Amino acid sequence: MSEQQNLEAFFRNVRARGVPLIAILSSDVDGTQAALVSEALTMHAEGRKSAPVGFVRWDPAGGITAVGQTSLQGMAERFALRCESVHVGYRDDVKLGEVVVAVCGVCKQVVEESRRVEFGLRLAQCLPEGYVLVLAHADLELVRPPPEMLAGIMTLRDTYKRDRQTLVIIGQSLMLPAHLSSDMVVYEEEMPSQEQYAKVIEGLCESIKQKVPDPETMTNACSALRGLSLFGAEQQTTLSLRTTGIDLSALWRNKKRVIDQSRFLTFYYDLPGFEAQGGCGAIKEEMRAALGSTRRPTAVLWLDEIEKAFAGASGEHAGGNSVGMDALGYFLWWSEQVRAMAFLFLGHPGTSKSYTAQCTAGEGHIPLLRADIGATRGMYVGDSEQNLRRMVRMAEAIAGGGERLLVIATCNNVAGLPEALLRRFRFGKYFFDLLDEQERLATWSIHRELRGLAVQDLPDDEGWTGAEIADCCEIAAVYGVSIVQASERIVPIAVQTQDKVRRLQLESSGKYLSASYAGVYRWEGQRAEQPKRHISLEE
Repeated sequence: MSEQQNLEAFFRNVRARGVPLIAILSSDVDGTQAALVSEALTMHAEGRKSAPVGFVRWDPAGGITAVGQTSLQGMAERFALRCESVHVGYRDDVKLGEVVVAVCGVCKQVVEESRRVEFGLRLAQCLPEGYVLVLAHADLELVRPPPEMLAGIMTLRDTYKRDRQTLVIIGQSLMLPAHLSSDMVVYEEEMPSQEQYAKVIEGLCESIKQKVPDPETMTNACSALRGLSLFGAEQQTTLSLRTTGIDLSALWRNKKRVIDQSRFLTFYYDLPGFEAQGGCGAIKEEMRAALGSTRRPTAVLWLDEIEKAFAGASGEHAGGNSVGMDALGYFLWWSEQVRAMAFLFLGHPGTSKSYTAQCTAGEGHIPLLRADIGATRGMYVGDSEQNLRRMVRMAEAIAGGGERLLVIATCNNVAGLPEALLRRFRFGKYFFDLLDEQERLATWSIHRELRGLAVQDLPDDEGWTGAEIADCCEIAAVYGVSIVQASERIVPIAVQTQDKVRRLQLESSGKYLSASYAGVYRWEGQRAEQPKRHISLEE
């Protein structure tokens, strides 16, 4: 596979070939626009014929803005010549050429009126030859674009091709309507590299005359910044600088706050490893193997309660589920393209499925990203896919690539999950059953020590889950009572929902790998009741 061009080379290429419509997927929209302007100036200095004559930006908040004095003068001259054909805003009798006023590099009255989509696109048709029009933060406008906006952009295609103009659509997560996608060249800007993050850190240290961090600290700091734009990285690093250097703990905390604001992902770091988990020996060994594999995962993507998001999404009643067919289709496509190491954990509530995902991240000293797929639900067709794309892109950025993600999906039931989705968990589907006696003893020991409880008698814990043992120890510590006394407040799930537990054990027997021991899961009761063949050699 050929290496992708950088942004500057891509821009030069499309300008040289007269490409009229391009879309750029970027985590830093304003930074990308600034990079394009800088490249345009470089092209001018080199005397390139394809260099843009001027730059104009349009967004719903600021309307039309000329970037630089040359662009402003060109717009004013152009509009004065064409004032008969273009009117502005709410008074059709106001000619555009009469309201162009230069204030700090911005056409003040034009900005006021051009926030309206219709006028902005009509104005775009009148730009001088050789100009570049940047439609910034386009993901806010293109999810459900009004018909006049689609028609306006389509009208620009032939005009811009003829007049050497370029429409650049930039957004953090673009889902182009079918009318546009076939006519646009799409460029996905890569997230900053380790070297770029290092330059940000070095620049900040030099600005305050502080010693540049040693190689190990620099590597850890760049890892903490991974997934942020260069501007965001600069912001978070600035907040984490101390007189003694970079506070890595503060840097991770600051990054967590940024990621958590996304609605779709929750960021966890510095989690406990498998030493804090009792039982589930087989899956712990499998996760250790995954962490040490050639993929070298750099983040765990935890899809919690996946059945609530995707159940029924492929059937005829798909419209009523949490995410819908559009998002399911994208997730299936993404899983197949990236082919990340993906595992499915099935089991009763409290059987350490989620805790195993957390401890896997802790064991590998990598972050955990808890994905709330239900939060990607949108009101309109396409909203859910748009949000899921944004969530996946953010997770990939944090991991440094989709193939570096270790995907773990947890669920209490697979009924209703599409077969196509289940097949995506190609690295293993595991069943988490109730703990056996040895697993329970190990779990008691861990949580008793964690709560500072003395070695003491244990209650009758047959059928208990790891979560129930943890709860019992917490109750004993908080109330200052014995573990046996605390157990009187616990009603195990095996008692509360006995029929459901037994049904799931029977349905899972022989179909999934066991999280506790090597090989396929077999329900203990089923093994005990397995009929024996009676053979007689008598004739």
